[in-house]
Order: sequence, then C-alpha cells, then structure tokens
Amino acid sequence: MSSIEDQSKRARIIIDIDIDDGSIKIILKGSKDGLQQIQEFVDSGELTEVEDIPVEYARPLNDQEISKTEAKLRLVQAIRNQHTSDLTGANLTGANLTGANLTGANFIGANFREADLTEVNLTEANFIKANFIGVNLTKANLTGTNFIGVNLREADLTKANLTGTNFIGVNLTKADLMVTNLTGTNLIGVNLTEAKLMMANLTGANLTEANLSRAYLLGANLTGTNLIGVDLLGANLTGADLESASVNKAIFGNNAGIDETMKAKLIKRGAIFRDSPGASVLT
Repeated sequence: MSSIEDQSKRARIIIDIDIDDGSIKIILKGSKDGLQQIQEFVDSGELTEVEDIPVEYARPLNDQEISKTEAKLRLVQAIRNQHTSDLTGANLTGANLTGANLTGANFIGANFREADLTEVNLTEANFIKANFIGVNLTKANLTGTNFIGVNLREADLTKANLTGTNFIGVNLTKADLMVTNLTGTNLIGVNLTEAKLMMANLTGANLTEANLSRAYLLGANLTGTNLIGVDLLGANLTGADLESASVNKAIFGNNAGIDETMKAKLIKRGAIFRDSPGASVLT
C-alpha cells in the first residue's frame, strides 16, 4: 500500500472538452481534495467551459491509467532528450513532441494517432506500418523518411518538407498537404483521395497508379511528375501545371481547371477521360 502522500502525488483527473470534430482530453494532476473539487464543479454545472469551449465531463483516473500516463510522459521526455532511438511499437497517441529531433529514429509499428509533431525533424526516420491518423506534422522535416505502409489519414502535413520521402503503400486520404514540398517523392500507389495538395510542389514525384480522386490540386506544381495510371476523377486541377507531367493511362473526368483545349492535349499524350464520348469502354 502506498502512503496517503504518495497517493496524493499520483492523483489525476481527466476532463473531456467537446469540439466540433471530436473532443480534447485534458489530464490534470494535484491533491485528491483539489481534483475532487474540480470534479464536483463539473458535476454540479458550475464549471461548464474552458476558454469558451464546452466541458462534457470529468472523472478521476484509476491507478492503471495513471501508470500508463506517467510511462508515456517519461517516454516523451526520453525522446525529447534523445535518450532513445529504437521505439518499435511505442504508444505515443496524443503525445506532444513539437520541435523534437528524431533524426534516424526507429518507430516501426508505433502509434502516433493525433500526436503533435509540429516542426519535428524526422530526417531518415523509420515509421514502417506506424499509425499517424490525425497527426500534426505541420512544417516537419521528413527528408528521406521511410513511411512504408503508414496510415496518415487526415494528417496535417502543411508546409512539411517531404523531399525524397518514401510513401509506398501509405494512406493519405483527406490529408492536408498544402504548400508541401514533395519534390522527387515516391508516392507509387498511394491513396490520396480527397487530399489537399493546393500549391504543393510535386516536381519529379512518382505517383504511378496513385489514387487522387476528388483531390485538390489547385496551383500544384506537377513539372515532370509521373502520373501514369493515376486516378484523377473529380480532382480539382485549377491552375495546376500538367505541361510536362507523364499522363499515359491517367484517368481524368469532371475536373475543374481542365478546358477542352487542355483535354485534347492530354488525350494525345495518352490520358483517359471518363466524361468523354465512348470513355466508358476504356480501361
């Protein structure tokens, strides 16, 4: 049995704050009496919001939850201090690693769901089959990073540097890649359905047989980009540069930004238009 003082030090309470697309969970620590008072305020309706955001509920964490929370905090601190580089299978859900240097680190199979990796240096790091759903990678340096088989659905990669990054088999559905540098990036077969690629630099990138259906490519630089066999149905290509892109067997249709003149040029270069006469029989 731990002492009353030890129990007080380990006391934690979790507060669930409602937001438009989900919730934010805030974990507070302090004396049991103090945290119990906070919970009573929430339960009684006296504490209904934090910074004008509605509070849904509050409850104390049990010992097992506290242990897991403390273990994660120690792991995050070790990563920040660069005391560990092999984190295979690590659970870093919701972790805040803003600005950390993770150059060359090994995170095979790790869980980074909804973690904050803003401005993190992930140069040549290894993330094979890791979970990055909803992660914030804004302005992160991912040069030469290995993301084979990683789930990056709805991840925020705005202004990230993805030069030479390996994205084979990655899920980037609805990911935010606005103003992102993807020069020479390997995106073969990647799922980019509904991804935001406005003003992205895809110069020389390889997107062979990738899925870009309903993607937003407004103003994207596609100079020398390999779009062979790519699905671009419903993609918004307003202002996108397709002049030197390889488009053989690329599938277009219902694309904003493609006029009849451009359509004719693309067809001559091997593109397929599903909204053209007879297109339904093309494969």
